[in-house]
Amino acid sequence: MEIGVTGMHCAACAGRAEAAIARVPGVDEVAVNLVLGSARIRAQSPVPADAIAHALERAGYGIRPLAPSPHGEGRAGADGAHAPTTRALRRDAAIGIALSVPVGVMAMAHGTVPAFESEAAMWAQCALTAGVMVTAGRSIFVDAWAAARRGSTTMFTLVAIGSGAAMVSSVAGTVWHGSWPVLYESAALVIAFVAVGRWIESAAMGRTRDALKSLLSLVPERVRTVRDGVEREVALSSVRVGDVLRIRPGERVPVDGAVVDGRTSVDESMLTGESMPISRTVGDAVSGGTLNIDGSIDVRAERVGTDTAAARIAALMRETVSSKAPVARVADRVASVFVPAILVLAAAVGIMWIALAPEGEGLRLGTVAVLSTLVVACPCALGLAVPTAIAAGTGRAARAGVLVRDAASFECAASVREVIFDKTGTLTMGAPALERVIGIGAWHGRDRELLGIAAAVERGSEHPVARAIAAAADGGWRAQEFRAHPGLGVEAIVSGPGLGAAPSEGVEVKVGARAWIAAGVASPVAPREEAPAELLRAEGCTVVWVSVHGRMAGLIAVRDALRPGAAEAVRALGTMGIAVSMLTGDAERTAMRVARDAGISNVMAGVMPSGKVDAVRARSARGPVAMVGDGINDAPALAAADVGIAMGSGADVARDAAPITLLRADPRAAVDAIAIARGTMRLIRQNLGWAFGYNLLMIPMAAGAAWPWTGWMLPPSLASAAMALSSISVVLNSLRWRGRGSAAAT
Repeated sequence: MEIGVTGMHCAACAGRAEAAIARVPGVDEVAVNLVLGSARIRAQSPVPADAIAHALERAGYGIRPLAPSPHGEGRAGADGAHAPTTRALRRDAAIGIALSVPVGVMAMAHGTVPAFESEAAMWAQCALTAGVMVTAGRSIFVDAWAAARRGSTTMFTLVAIGSGAAMVSSVAGTVWHGSWPVLYESAALVIAFVAVGRWIESAAMGRTRDALKSLLSLVPERVRTVRDGVEREVALSSVRVGDVLRIRPGERVPVDGAVVDGRTSVDESMLTGESMPISRTVGDAVSGGTLNIDGSIDVRAERVGTDTAAARIAALMRETVSSKAPVARVADRVASVFVPAILVLAAAVGIMWIALAPEGEGLRLGTVAVLSTLVVACPCALGLAVPTAIAAGTGRAARAGVLVRDAASFECAASVREVIFDKTGTLTMGAPALERVIGIGAWHGRDRELLGIAAAVERGSEHPVARAIAAAADGGWRAQEFRAHPGLGVEAIVSGPGLGAAPSEGVEVKVGARAWIAAGVASPVAPREEAPAELLRAEGCTVVWVSVHGRMAGLIAVRDALRPGAAEAVRALGTMGIAVSMLTGDAERTAMRVARDAGISNVMAGVMPSGKVDAVRARSARGPVAMVGDGINDAPALAAADVGIAMGSGADVARDAAPITLLRADPRAAVDAIAIARGTMRLIRQNLGWAFGYNLLMIPMAAGAAWPWTGWMLPPSLASAAMALSSISVVLNSLRWRGRGSAAAT
């Protein structure tokens, strides 16, 4: 289940909310996402929502329902719920700046304007600063107090203590004339800068969330159904499987379905990343969210609601952003102890300055150092570093036609040192055409019959070679008791003309690899019968053998053309320093011809499905390996690889076994996937480097490390500005990368 979580402001908040939900009985796994303001919860059995809500409330956080989408699903963090918060933060920022600027001007005049030094001016600063605290700072103090009552801390704890202490010191100094440091400008500007930072950060994170709702927003909420020739406009939520919808030029396709009338061109770039329109006519499939360009078509709905491609992609994107990359654990561990550590450090800094500062300066310097240390520390940057980068990478990948199941896959794909490609359907078109049929013995000269009998068996298989044979054959033969042997072949009982005296009884027919067929026939294949097969393999054909009733009947050759982008993908991977191999169950001569055309020198041919798993594991022992495949027989190897990459055009089981799916059937998409993963991890390292580096540099400066040599202390007002800038810079850095050019350029 997925829920919305309110009241989180930093990584420490997300960690406490996560821990609170994890303690609920029945919860097995939970991931709280600060960027989305959501929690994804897994359990073996249903967990009452009120139990989760109660746990969150005890921890100081709230729960909100997810807004329904036109697909009938909830959309955490993508329903616009953050917009009112952003508007409120913008209002607080404007009030804070308007009230604090006069305070800063009066305080920083430093005697150049005598009127600003009067007691009336001091009380005016006090009034303006109080106004900042009860308006722009109200939510900060409320949240800090709520956390304190629970015995916990947040980022706002530091800001509230720092600005509150500055205010108390200033009021004491005003009443008792200089007995305490007067720091109204620090108290006011700290709140104002934090308010401005929260507003900019919220607006920027709103843009990050937009990547997750962009797919759903492409689907119209109102559609036209056609029943008995009459058009009627209805809500998309009321459409059911089997309904016929009319889509006019310039409109988005609202469901997944098949064209039943009309012809058009469809822009599928939002799904596949391909910008070229695709022609669609009667019988062709169309996907929800794609753009109908130039024709009016009627589409029969086959998948609606959460079953559509756009909805599944959006759900997968949300799951990816909600998951945690292993690298995030470092930031989480630091954030969990960050605020208490800063409180202890600030107290130690204050004591040190009071004890060691020159006579008469201890209280002033200690107060400034304590306040600056409290407000300069920024756990928020640590909490935002990883999720904002993952969100940016997920959106970028989706636009390139690459779907990633979880954040850990980004991290693993970025470290890949070798890519192993399957051949058929991955490097090749996967739609081979019949090249030749050669009958043997009693089947010599009966090519049409042999092809038809083999096709009757192959119609039960999903393999591209099987489809080519079935497409080229005539009917007239029926198969039953079909059985598939992955990596070996298929068999069935076939009945029809030419199969003996009693064709209705049927005979056993096998179609598959030579060794498997030969093992089940009464007599071996003669060398003269093997020679044509060798010649066909040398020409790049795939050859399958056929046996009928336990006797070798002949061979069928099909040729599968290399995909246009295959050679380019191999070259691009080589440029990235990644080794490329090909792994196939085809014969070595056929495989070598395809590999030579693609530019691959390392070929593993004639490998059975179990052997593919062993081959992938052996390669993985030398470094992270990615396996790219599309068929049922590739699924075990995809699961065994460090990173499985499934072609979206392939079998469902292959996509289920792989953490990365390519929506376009193009090997270059695998290059994009790895390039985006590398760019995402580079972005995470940049963000974490900035977040850690900022705190490592600024906290000592705030504590007064430069004072012994320069006589300069970091003012709390500048410390608060730096703190706000740190978290803003992390978010903007992620957005900057999200908006850059092609994936390969990263």
